[in-house]
Amino acid sequence: MPQRYTLSADALFDFNRGDIGHIRSEGRAELDELADKLKTVNYNRINVIGHTDYLGAESYNQMLSKQRANAVRQYLSARGVDANRIRATGAGESQPVKQCMQSADHQALIDCLAPNRRVEIEVEATNL
Repeated sequence: MPQRYTLSADALFDFNRGDIGHIRSEGRAELDELADKLKTVNYNRINVIGHTDYLGAESYNQMLSKQRANAVRQYLSARGVDANRIRATGAGESQPVKQCMQSADHQALIDCLAPNRRVEIEVEATNL
């Protein structure tokens, strides 16, 4: 059974950002901690899955989710995790974890949808 880590995309990236150059300091700290842990386990594969909320065009959200997953893959690889064992995919807006009512206040809707903006990391390992 894979071990799953869920990182808030908002902790990792600013809203509507997804490239490695825009990983926030708190996101870097979380990824550093995970990379250090991964160096101590015998893992077979790591799946990094980026997710977005439904705001914006579906094609844009698919691209952004893939970009976020690739940025996390690059970051972990730079911290010593074997890049050949990391697969990055984007799920776009297809797997929401929270539904929100449409709101006249756009910022309130963005805040409500925050749990949907995430990066999930599944580690298939023998000794977690």
